[in-house]
Amino acid sequence: MTTSAFNHLRFDAPVPEEAVVAARAFAIKAHGDQVYGDKSYVEGHLDRVEALVRFYKLPNFFRVGAYLHDTLEDTAVTQEELAQSFGVDIGDMVDCVSGFGETRRERNEDIVGKLQHNPQYVPLKLLDRLANVEACVEEGKLEFLPMYRKEMPMYYGLFSAAYPEAYARLCRALNW
Repeated sequence: MTTSAFNHLRFDAPVPEEAVVAARAFAIKAHGDQVYGDKSYVEGHLDRVEALVRFYKLPNFFRVGAYLHDTLEDTAVTQEELAQSFGVDIGDMVDCVSGFGETRRERNEDIVGKLQHNPQYVPLKLLDRLANVEACVEEGKLEFLPMYRKEMPMYYGLFSAAYPEAYARLCRALNW
């Protein structure tokens, strides 16, 4: 993955639609043959997160992030490659919503710690979580809901302050 025309994207500046298209193409290549349910990873999860970003009328910066948010956790792409292709702010946002550690708890604690220092990126993590929970409900994978419910207190302060409407929708989906 090399430097692109979009390596200057910034959180506080307009992002062209072409950058969203480029991010989706980047994600298709990066995620390869990964699947989410019975669909490709991009169609099964990333398109769903991007649709939520559009539904809540967040800027295109978050649409780019929607497509790239799992690249650090789930592919060989590095934060440096993201920065070269989409700018330092995108690389930082993706890092902030990516958890690293040996256990799920450690990974969530890593994310929460980074988001506490970068609250501008919380909406992306909230919509990622909402997409996962709604997919579980729609696909009848209810066995995952207790895990998400158990993690809610960890994210409460961040999610409830960042986007109350989306947070309320997440709470309803979880019956929490």
